[in-house]
Amino acid sequence: MKNYDKALQRLNPKLRNILVRIPKRGFQRLPPEWLHWQILERFAVLECADITEGSNVLEIGCGPYAIATIALAALVGENGRVVAVDLGRWGNFWEF
Repeated sequence: MKNYDKALQRLNPKLRNILVRIPKRGFQRLPPEWLHWQILERFAVLECADITEGSNVLEIGCGPYAIATIALAALVGENGRVVAVDLGRWGNFWEF
């Protein structure tokens, strides 16, 4: 799908409600909705993982933009829980 607005219309309503709250901002050479497209891609893949509403999920290596974390949160819903950790976020903390 090349048209972002068309993709939003076909989207799972739970994820659509999350995406509309995330501001669009592009970086050099990236379109403003690049982060939204990445989240949509992760959501499509994770829908095949049989993650049900109310599940508890541990995501290891979530990365700086929490791209899969947002998709996971939409899948587990308000009664579920996603714990996302990334060692890179701690930097040199462990060396002290």
